[in-house]
Amino acid sequence: MIETEALAASPASRARLRISSLDPSPNSAEARVVGSYEYTDSGGRPQTLPVSFSATVRREGSGWRLTSVR
Repeated sequence: MIETEALAASPASRARLRISSLDPSPNSAEARVVGSYEYTDSGGRPQTLPVSFSATVRREGSGWRLTSVR
């Protein structure tokens, strides 16, 4: 089982994420997100999976919409 499948199957999981950088413009923003996923594997052992990704949000009406995660 790959780590992301183990994370999805875990009854106890937690995401700890933070924005490490933000490049805003009037109608959109690019964010770099870093952190970790913590879960218990099938053997009952706690595991930590480091993650980082980029996300784009776009202004729509009075709020913001997440338009991509990569």
